[in-house]
Amino acid sequence: MAHDHQLFLTSGFCHGGHQSVRSATLLLAGMLLTCLLGATQADAADLDQWGHWRGPLGTGTSPTATPPTEFGPSNNCAWKQPIPYVAVTCEDTVFTMTRLTGGEARLHGKRSIGVGGHINPCDIESDGVDGLLAAACERELEEELILPAGPHQLEPLGLLNDDTTEVGAVHVGVVYRLVLTPAQASELRIRETDSLAGEFLPYSELVSLAEQDDAPFESWSTLLLRSGVLASSKSPSMSLA
Repeated sequence: MAHDHQLFLTSGFCHGGHQSVRSATLLLAGMLLTCLLGATQADAADLDQWGHWRGPLGTGTSPTATPPTEFGPSNNCAWKQPIPYVAVTCEDTVFTMTRLTGGEARLHGKRSIGVGGHINPCDIESDGVDGLLAAACERELEEELILPAGPHQLEPLGLLNDDTTEVGAVHVGVVYRLVLTPAQASELRIRETDSLAGEFLPYSELVSLAEQDDAPFESWSTLLLRSGVLASSKSPSMSLA
């Protein structure tokens, strides 16, 4: 409609003579000035409200805004980083790892049922969001584990959010399950045995441990076990090369 209205005014200019051109020009200028003044006066009444483009006054600045001047992984973050987080299962067991040395000191002695980490630039070469996440999952798994021969299937389970810890406050887990057959599970190995130990343990036993007040798991594993999602039926899967 705006485009049609503009064409109508142009047609009037062409056929109305000089007076019509002058009148139409003045009318249009007056309308624009009224709109600008009205918007500025209305927005000036509440400078904290950004109701349109270029700030409350339409000038690209705000006299009352106090934006942060420093940014970092855990400082002034308005968005959370997605972290692929993969639980490896076989029938009614879940592969459980214990951090011995290396990595973050807060995880030493803690159990974990998830393999995960940040998405890296090399993962972006994959096609689409699914390809990106699958590539990140594969890389993280290969860094921690020696996987059996494929093919493997990743099952997306959901998002894991935890605002109670410093790490969780700036990260959100994108949770997957990697299902192995008993034959494949027998071939799964920890890559760096001096810093990490791992074994398949019964799911029911892990859930009982996670329900304790002093659960021996890192926080995301505790939440994942308590959620019961690993006991749910299979979800749509995607291939892991």
